Amino acid sequence: AKEERARQEEKKKKEAQKAKDKKEKETANVIRRLTQTQTASAFSGSLKNKNKTACGDIANALGITVTGVLAEMRLQIAQHFEANPALKTNARYAGLFRTRGQKRAA
Repeated sequence: AKEERARQEEKKKKEAQKAKDKKEKETANVIRRLTQTQTASAFSGSLKNKNKTACGDIANALGITVTGVLAEMRLQIAQHFEANPALKTNARYAGLFRTRGQKRAA
């Protein structure tokens, strides 16, 4: 009975720490997105290579709400750019669509 209680206490501590870590991560995301909004920093690199956090940052900058798994987020962002093609040439988002020329064989 004592061991069981100890295990339950340990489990509660781990869950509390996990919740705290999640809250801190969410707070950091909010702060980063506010900073990006204020500085209007440009995005670069392919949308295909962006992680969920980066996709959330882009969506936030576009003023859209994206939900679901990463693939769905990327699709929703891509659809927004297709519906608003002028954004592709906007200095803030143009880096997401820049392509480099093909590499030539040596």
